[in-house]
Amino acid sequence: MKQKIKDWSELNISNKNNHLTPGFKKIIEYMNYKLEKNTPIDIAKIVDDTNLSWTYVKKNLEYIKKKNYSGFNFEKLGNSWIVWKTRDKIIAKLNNTCGKLIKD
Repeated sequence: MKQKIKDWSELNISNKNNHLTPGFKKIIEYMNYKLEKNTPIDIAKIVDDTNLSWTYVKKNLEYIKKKNYSGFNFEKLGNSWIVWKTRDKIIAKLNNTCGKLIKD
């Protein structure tokens, strides 16, 4: 059964203590462990597999895209939204890397 959103505040990605919500963690774990690399899937598949609402999943995927997670891709295709990863695990963007120091 899909999770019902009782209040729009439930769509927040992090709670008041700045920790990631269980739903966000569930989506990241799904992306990292269930999704094969370079295999696009529809949001509906994530919704079915995680039992989270479509709106909640889309909001979180938009957040992941906005934060430039490495290896994460999210696009609208026709009437649907697809997501895929280009590396084994998606990770938050790293700001301070060796490559940055070389460019500077």
